[in-house]
Amino acid sequence: MSQYILDTDHVTLSQHGNSKILQRAQAVGSSNIFITTVTLEEQLKGRLASISKCATKPELLAVAHRNLRITQIYFCTMNLLEFDDAAYNSYQSLRQQKIQVGTQDLRIAA
Repeated sequence: MSQYILDTDHVTLSQHGNSKILQRAQAVGSSNIFITTVTLEEQLKGRLASISKCATKPELLAVAHRNLRITQIYFCTMNLLEFDDAAYNSYQSLRQQKIQVGTQDLRIAA
């Protein structure tokens, strides 16, 4: 069976209960779905930035921390792919090809 790597946009849709993503995930099976540590990095940066912004809106701080915890729980249940030396080499190769895709997307692709 095929294996699937979700990009950050698809992970976010999954986390928000998007029915199409959830149906497809159920059809292919969770053991065939992977997420890269690049996506983990992006989501954690976003959650931490949200917490930092709450310095001016303390009433939202508990919500921001709850969202961080929810994100942590989500990633603990997923199959994570490391950005290892082989991925770095693939990333460098993709960059040399001057593919018009964002840096993080290239890293996910690698």
